[in-house]
Amino acid sequence: MTGASIILVEDEALIRMMLADMIEELGHRVVAEAGNIQVGQALAQAAIFDLAVLDINIAGYSVRPIAEIIDGRGLPFFFVTAMGQQADQKRSEHARRFRSRS
Repeated sequence: MTGASIILVEDEALIRMMLADMIEELGHRVVAEAGNIQVGQALAQAAIFDLAVLDINIAGYSVRPIAEIIDGRGLPFFFVTAMGQQADQKRSEHARRFRSRS
């Protein structure tokens, strides 16, 4: 069984490295990484991947534009964050419009 190919969008380099290590330890491949919105958008448009892992807050900006591109391609993604619970609720409200895919 081969793992999923994953793109990772996270602005904090140490967290991005930790997440990449965890993903690879689980048997998946990180095929591309982005530390800012612009690179994330380019990857979302052109990269070949099975799943995207997106930090909700990229250097103070919403990751929504990246999520919309990925959603438009019909590919799955999920959000991660290190923000507190209250901040998570506010920042993740935009995620509600994205539907679950089986």
